[in-house]
Amino acid sequence: QNHKAIAGEEYSGIVGGSDSFTIIGCSGIGKSSAISRAVSLITENRIIEIEKPFVKIVPCLLVQCPFDSSVKGLLLEILRKVDEALDSGYYKYAIKSRTATTDMLIGLVSSIALNHIGILIVDEIQNVVNSKNGKSLVGMLTQLINNSGISICMVGTPESTVFFESAMQLARRSVGLQYNSLCFDDFFQDFCEKVFSYQYVKRQTEIAPAIVKWLYDHSGGVVSVVVSLVH
Repeated sequence: QNHKAIAGEEYSGIVGGSDSFTIIGCSGIGKSSAISRAVSLITENRIIEIEKPFVKIVPCLLVQCPFDSSVKGLLLEILRKVDEALDSGYYKYAIKSRTATTDMLIGLVSSIALNHIGILIVDEIQNVVNSKNGKSLVGMLTQLINNSGISICMVGTPESTVFFESAMQLARRSVGLQYNSLCFDDFFQDFCEKVFSYQYVKRQTEIAPAIVKWLYDHSGGVVSVVVSLVH
């Protein structure tokens, strides 16, 4: 589809229309870890190389949303990550260029995304909620989708859902996966048993129902807190 757009042929957006989606879950539930694991399994950390014409493509590019939701900051971070993966010099060029305005950077990143990025994953997207630059940043991501045709996945905590649902153009982009903290059920018990089996102490302790209940009461069903408590 992207090739059709470049060639000026009839273009109908990304197949399936899922040009962007969200992964929402409470802090510590394992979103970033799961995404990193999924990316490494799917891509095996490889770069796709095409010979005619010669081009390198990063299947999944993972970036962090700046804490102050700076549009320029995120665009530069995307360039830096592309350079890291492809050993290119886009970031240095943008930094040295005195005319590196936000508009120019959006054009540059759109062009690079079109040629070198499969899917862009933006983590910690909840930073946009309490920032005055929040709407500008999400607007820039929307422009990036429309300019380059790449898919964008936005990852954050539940507070970002309200922000996305507040505007129509964002609401359709907030469709995605939602993960809540675990319930006190067989799955939680099984998880605790698995984590407990990795203990590295001289005297091994067997897990008991009382320990599982204590772990749930003190973690609220958040995976990372369970692991910390076991440690």
